[in-house]
Amino acid sequence: MFDYLIIGAGAAGTAAAYALRGQNVAVLDVGNTFSSREPFRADLYDLKRSGPPAAEELLGKDFESLHNVSNTYLMPKLKAPLLRYVIAEEERFAPIEANGFFAKSSFAKGGFANVWGAQVYRFTEQELEKFPLSRKDLDPTYDELQDHIGISGTNDDLERYFGRSENLHAPVSRAPISDRVFKRYHARKGFFQRRGFRIGEPRLAVLTKDHGERPAYKYDGLEFFQPGNRSVYSPAYTLDELIAKKLITYLPRRFAVRYEEVAGGVSVTVENLSTGINEKIEARAVILAAGPLNTARLVLSSNGDSDTKLPILDNEISYVPILDPLGIGSPNSRRGLSIQLAMVYEGELQPHPIMCTFYKTAGVLRSDLLLDFPLPFRANFAAARYVLPALSVIQLWYPGVVKSENYLKLRADGVMQINYRREEQGTLEKHIVNTFLLSGYLTHLSLCRYPLAGNSFHYAGTLPMVEKPERKYQTDRNGALFGTSRVFVADASTFPELPSKNLTFTTMANSMRISKGVMQSLQRDGETYSHLGAVS
Repeated sequence: MFDYLIIGAGAAGTAAAYALRGQNVAVLDVGNTFSSREPFRADLYDLKRSGPPAAEELLGKDFESLHNVSNTYLMPKLKAPLLRYVIAEEERFAPIEANGFFAKSSFAKGGFANVWGAQVYRFTEQELEKFPLSRKDLDPTYDELQDHIGISGTNDDLERYFGRSENLHAPVSRAPISDRVFKRYHARKGFFQRRGFRIGEPRLAVLTKDHGERPAYKYDGLEFFQPGNRSVYSPAYTLDELIAKKLITYLPRRFAVRYEEVAGGVSVTVENLSTGINEKIEARAVILAAGPLNTARLVLSSNGDSDTKLPILDNEISYVPILDPLGIGSPNSRRGLSIQLAMVYEGELQPHPIMCTFYKTAGVLRSDLLLDFPLPFRANFAAARYVLPALSVIQLWYPGVVKSENYLKLRADGVMQINYRREEQGTLEKHIVNTFLLSGYLTHLSLCRYPLAGNSFHYAGTLPMVEKPERKYQTDRNGALFGTSRVFVADASTFPELPSKNLTFTTMANSMRISKGVMQSLQRDGETYSHLGAVS
């Protein structure tokens, strides 16, 4: 019997474990991880030039990195051979049939944050308007996480959208192509701001100086290929630290099948993947943090419900490529991450501010862009060689709101069905194209791309929180699931709306807030066991 059982060890689950460290708490997780191996002996740019010796590391034994040439698009990090563990066994544990939606599940220790972009932003008061909580509720855990993770960035023209933060590490250095964008913005700031744009540094969970036992980023460009880069934060590092210090009990290779409330607590039926035998694990309180899709699956399965449609939210994305003529034919820069700059649009074209991110493309393989050049195969390789150092991609993140046509349900056969209809976009993209054309860049509206909804991996809103829950599958501001007394939801399932912004930092901060509230409630009621000493 545990006081607290956390189901899932991604960003939300790890944040909950961190909040409850030292208590009688267990984390239940499938826990897939990467195979230990020697780190790459060169940076990405040297590896690209080395030819056959790097083929297995970059392309994979079965040419996994060429997945997008003939298959459905998969983000560069997920198709890399050494990062495939992040989505291993998803078809076994989370079969999905999706219409108009790209859905993936992770059963890795640390979840999708093993391959995230590491952008960490606080939600503003305006962005929390539909939430039954405010920035004051989240600021204490935002601050605690920032001190724990180490965040690079600065307070600049985007402070009004990101909030003012103290003790930020110095920003990650930029590649020349992005440096020119940044300088051009500051030279013509009036022009950009009249058109609704502000540009600044992103806030990144990437170290520019040593932080605790984690080293500063080495600018090797391998974040798309090399697992376990400790300078780019992953919740898996926090989880490993909690396990090593015996501050939690970690239960890997276990899959939660269903839960039921019993006298004094909750009983969870778990498949032990090492033995193939079902087990029962009991706790005073259960905290669901398996991610919005898998938490919804577990809740519906536990209720034997194959009829109810739950809402689903997503940040629909689009891409606007811009080409800097001054960079054509220049060598690849070893400076900076793939993420280079942040931009926010606020104006009459959209009812709410729209977050945009500048990416450099030199960190991906040329094969990733082969199909985007209208030339013969060999010529495409040559074009990519000269164009990639001059090419930036602006990614837009659109807000997610509840709509009746966007839903998921769990069929009786265990397959999750997702239906989603993407909104028509293009107006803001056209405005960006025109703005950068007037600024000396080359681009065209026909080059913009609109991936299938779900490609942001910002799933949310399946069990939304409201001030006063009135029906099944709603949660309250403390994460309590309606109709239960000891089941709490701590991941982005609880988000009633999805702002145009990366959500992981807020997911973690809210999970910590909810978990601390659960602990205070049980301690106030005098229900917790004395700490029995956690074992890993």
